[in-house]
This record gives sequence, structure tokens and C-alpha cells, in this order.
Amino acid sequence: MQVLERNAAAILFEKANDLDKKPHNSWRCIYINVSAHRMRHNHGLLAHFVGKAVRELLTDAEGYIYLCHDGDIFILFQGTLKSVTSKLGEHFGEMQLDENGQPEDSMFTILDLSKDWDVFFKLCRTKSRQQVPIWAETPMPFAYSDKKASNELALQKS
Repeated sequence: MQVLERNAAAILFEKANDLDKKPHNSWRCIYINVSAHRMRHNHGLLAHFVGKAVRELLTDAEGYIYLCHDGDIFILFQGTLKSVTSKLGEHFGEMQLDENGQPEDSMFTILDLSKDWDVFFKLCRTKSRQQVPIWAETPMPFAYSDKKASNELALQKS
């Protein structure tokens, strides 16, 4: 999958606008709502590890992964849902589907764009309108990174 990080919400909304002009019946989206789970976990760590796992699990799949500034993740793809949910289910036990075809954990939402287009489009528009904090545009070294990496980052900024 193609991973988009920088300005991901705006790029996702552009994709939604493009899909709105074409038939989008074969498209699916898995929305991972990390930002709503800030109280439950350390938000930065949760976003980092969820994003990393999603990237690794879906490397060979076709589609797009949008890693938004607030930690939310949109996985947009065509084709069968099972191929992607089975890969994610290997790592995220919460991806087990209930009787309505939705994941058991509220952090995960599955959208079939042939039925859920309005929900998807409104979600993309809302996400694109959220103000991006300045720190989200600047890569930050982890606390445990070595001094050389921190110095290189400081040189890039100047």
C-alpha cells in the first residue's frame, strides 16, 4: 500500500472528491480512530505502534494508508474486505467482526463506500478541516534517539 503521512487528511479529502466523480462501489475504508482513545492510552505511543503495525501488515496489499496528524488512520482500498481484515486481525484482536460486520472495538470502523459514502465523505471533509498543529508537520526525534540524529534534525531545520 502507498503510505501518505504529510498533509494526509487534505490528500484523503482530495481522493474522496475524486472518487465522488466516479463509481466508488468497489471501494472500502477501514477507519482507525486513534484520536478518540487518548485517555485510554498514551496517545503518541499508540499512534506510533498502530501506524507501524498497519504499515508492516499491509505492505503487499493494494491501496492507500493515510496517517493523519492526530494519529487517526484511513486504509482505503478496492476489492474484498476479507483480504485486508484478515491481515489486520493477525495483529489486532479487536478486528474480529461482530454479527453486523463491524469490528468489536470501537476504535475500528469498516465503511463500504457503496453504502456508507455519505459517512465516509463527511468524515474526510471534517478531518481535512481540522487545524494541523505545528509540531505535527515537524518530525521529532524519539526521546531515546542518539545525539547524532538529534543534531542532524536540528541542521535540517536551520
